[in-house]
Order: sequence, then C-alpha cells, then structure tokens
Amino acid sequence: MKGMNILMFTVLAISLCASEFYTPPAENKFTERAEKFINSGAKETRGFVIYLTDKNVFDQKSYEKVLSEVKLDEKTIKRRAKTFKRDNYLVSFRDLPVYTGYINALGLKKVRAVSKWLNFVSTEIDANKAVEVSKLDFVRYIDILPIKGKITELRAEGSGIPGKDSFYNLTYDQVNQINIPAVHDLGYHGEGTRLLIIDTGFKKSHTALNTLTVVDEWDFIFSDGNVSYDANDVNTYQESHGTGCWSIAAGYAPGTFVGPAYGSDFLLAKTEDYDNEGIVEEDRMVAALEWGEARGADVASISLGYSEFDNPADNYTYEDMDGETTVCTLGVKYAAYLGMVVCNAMGNTGTSAWHYLTAPADADSILSCGSVDVNAVIASSSGYGPTYDQRIKPEVVARGVSDYYANYSTGSYSTGSGTSFATPLVAGVSCLLLSAHPEWTNMDVREALMMTADRASDPDSTRYGWGLVDALSAVNYVHLADPQNVSTTVSGTTLTVSWDTVTNARSYLVYHSDLPYEGFTYLGTTNQNNYDISVTSATKKFYYVKASNQEMKK
Repeated sequence: MKGMNILMFTVLAISLCASEFYTPPAENKFTERAEKFINSGAKETRGFVIYLTDKNVFDQKSYEKVLSEVKLDEKTIKRRAKTFKRDNYLVSFRDLPVYTGYINALGLKKVRAVSKWLNFVSTEIDANKAVEVSKLDFVRYIDILPIKGKITELRAEGSGIPGKDSFYNLTYDQVNQINIPAVHDLGYHGEGTRLLIIDTGFKKSHTALNTLTVVDEWDFIFSDGNVSYDANDVNTYQESHGTGCWSIAAGYAPGTFVGPAYGSDFLLAKTEDYDNEGIVEEDRMVAALEWGEARGADVASISLGYSEFDNPADNYTYEDMDGETTVCTLGVKYAAYLGMVVCNAMGNTGTSAWHYLTAPADADSILSCGSVDVNAVIASSSGYGPTYDQRIKPEVVARGVSDYYANYSTGSYSTGSGTSFATPLVAGVSCLLLSAHPEWTNMDVREALMMTADRASDPDSTRYGWGLVDALSAVNYVHLADPQNVSTTVSGTTLTVSWDTVTNARSYLVYHSDLPYEGFTYLGTTNQNNYDISVTSATKKFYYVKASNQEMKK
C-alpha cells in the first residue's frame, strides 16, 4: 500500500457571519417518520441520524484556527483548485470535523458513522434514547432511516459469447463496445487518476486485482483498515459484489481479463453489509465519500442504490427521487460540487413494482448509469427515469448484461448482469478521460461522455439518457465556451431563447431551471442560435445554453 501524501493546507478564511456558524434547532426536532416511530411504542433499536446545530466554532478567529488544521491530500487540493478555478479558499466550513465534545455528550454506546459535510452523527438507539438526545441544545433535528438498504443485485440476464482477443480475452466485448481498446492504444490507462470504489468488500488477492495500486482502504462497517473478508463479517460472501465491480473497472490479467482503468490508483471503501439483521448504509456511503474525497479521489464508482426496504413502511416514494431528499443523494451531490466524477448505478428495478431509479442516482451533477446488452438494447431490469422533478435519467448507459467479472470465491471469472456492472465501466472510462485530459473538471468529463454518447442528438428521459458511452469520441471531445447573452422574448404563444453564436459550435443544448445553475432540465438541441418553446410549457425562469462541437441529427 502506498503511503498517503497528506498535507496541511492553510488558507486565508473567507469572512463568515455568525449565522453561518450556527443553525437553530427545528421547532419539532423529529422528522415525520422519526416521530411516527417514537409514538409507536416500539422497543427495538433503530438507526437514527442526529443532525447538529454547529461545530462549536462561533467566531472568525476560531474558524481560521480549526480550518488551518484540516488535512487534505495534495490531489484533493489540486482537484478543488481546478474545479473552482482558484488557488485559495479551497477548504470550507463543511471540511471542519464534527465537534468531538458534542459526540461525547450524546452518550452513545456506539457511533455508526459521522459526516462532516452534513454535520451528523448516526447510531443505533431506541426511542427513549432518541427523546433524551433531542433535548440537547446542540441537536438540530433527528431522522430515522430504513431498517436495511437493498444492494443493487447481480442478475443473470441473457448470455453472450465473449470475443476472443489476445489481450482482453473475456472482457473484450464489454470494453470494445464502448471503444476502450482504442483509448488504451493511445497510451491512456488511467495513469495519474485515483478511483474510489464504494461497495461490500474486496478480494485484493484475486489474480486480476493483486497487481493494482491500492492507496488506502477502510471498512466503514467495523471501523478498521481491512476491506477484505475477516472474522467480523457475518457472511462468507461479503467480498463478492465489490470484487466484481472493482474488477470490471480495472482488473488486469493480460490475455485473460482486462478492465478500462488498470493504470489508476485505488481507494477501497467497504460500506454495504450483507448481514440479514440489516443496518442502514446511506450514512456510511456519505462517510466513505468524505474519506475518499479527502484522499484525492478523482472518480467514484458506486454500484449501490436505495428505494425499498425490509419494512415496507420505510420505503421511499417516487417523490423522494427529487435530488434533494435522501442522505446519500445529498452526499454524492456535494462530492460532485467538490469536483469528483460520481458514477452511480440506476438500480435493477425495471421489472419490479418500483421500477424507478434508486437513490442516489437521482442526484444532479453525477453520471447515473443504465444497463444495456451486447447489442446496446436496454436491459429490462435497468431502472427507469426521469427523476421526480423531470430531469433525464440515466445520463448514460454501458454493458450490464452478461459482463465478465472476477469471482471472489473461485479465483477465476464469471458472468453476471445489472447496472452494478455498467457503472464501473463508465467510471473506468472517466478515469481514462482524466488521464488524457488532466486539466478537465468533473463537469468536463460528464459533458464529454454525454455529448458523444449514441443518443446525444435526442436523449431519452426514461431508459437510455444520452446513450451508450464512446470512450474514444469522449477523449477527442472539444469543449467550447458557453454562449453569451442568453435572453428570452415572447411572441404570441411562443417563448424564444436566443444567444450569441459560438465559433466552431455545430449545435447547442438548451436547459431550463427554477433556480440559476441548479437542477437544470434538458429541453432539446438545435443547430441554430435560438430555440422556441410553447409559452404554456415555459414555466421555468432560467435558461442555460451549452455549445457543442457535435453535429446533432435527429
């Protein structure tokens, strides 16, 4: 394992007013679902998330002192500088740790996870303890989470005969379909990038994985530095899902099995527990994102999703898939804000009563990944979009039917299906793009993948999104300046959005939103510098236009 290159990053703090240090408690500290459990008279313990009012920092001087002590990897600092296009003010209030004095004062027997970004502590307590905790002045509000999250399953769906290739062999079909060999031929294999895998556990000794460079690893279930199977694990197959997903992203056994990003470095986070007793994993996912972001992750591959639970009363609703509600969705959104390319599975819910996408695939600014077969036909199990607020999902698709992966138990290889396996392919391609273009931000990567996918001229809002990714076309994608002077005029029943022509632009993508630069919804593509919308459907106030060098033909 490589030693971590952690640096002390001192910044000149941005002046904050007192209100930004402290958020007052809610009038009723329990959310509706938490209050329902409290009033039910149930005696069992449940997973509670306790949100705090502050971090025990109330003045500028104290803030600057604590801020100067924040430790971030050098790669994290460089990524944030690239993302925010500045060299200072790269560490913020959200990077401050949760105040240990408050954690101790909660009097918890066991802390399950802590989030500095969202300022919460999660634990297993009963209703009486929850009421006791709610009386503390520094507790903002308390939420209860479902009994158990559903892991995105690996489904046997269809069969395929792998193309035989002297280098890729078993994986040839799944990587060649998205033009990965052509990018490898250009000399890009993920070098210089760091990929975070958040999953169940990892068989690091597998032949396809034992030569890869693991920079760091952490088990968020048992709070130790071993992500492989150990005596703490209840089930012997704890490593299965994570091993398979990691291998698809980056496995390296030339002549047998080769994934896209085998030249990357890796951060391995074990968050998902197969234990049938079940504890919620959303808070662990957020903790893992914080851990990986601080250690320089450029890309995150997350083949997990949450919608339905062991207790149907805990199930999310479609209305919750709005990009603003679930804990894990808020976590991946902030990771994306800090410049990480986040790739998340849509979920294998397409044939179930709940057929929608699963959280956190509903987040904006990430790449939600659907699953297709060898012929690029959507898998029936791949979860449906759009989000509840009508944003197109998935963003892209990749092979997720009969993919070859490293089998943790046999030391050999097997085939399986699911959006779990499409996601690491997209994450691997993302690493290749950053290897080829280290100056690109996560939004540059996202745009390149979406705008060069095979349905970019006419995105599908429910199954394919922008379509099947093309690694070679994405590497060759040219980013253009955003159009200037975007304006709107109304004539009769038509609202027209207009903008200045951009040199070398072959088409323009038009978006709208209720708020500037937040949650934009794709409207359509035009080859002109204006776009017409029916006034009756023009309910959004803000319009955004993106120039593309791709010719969009319908």
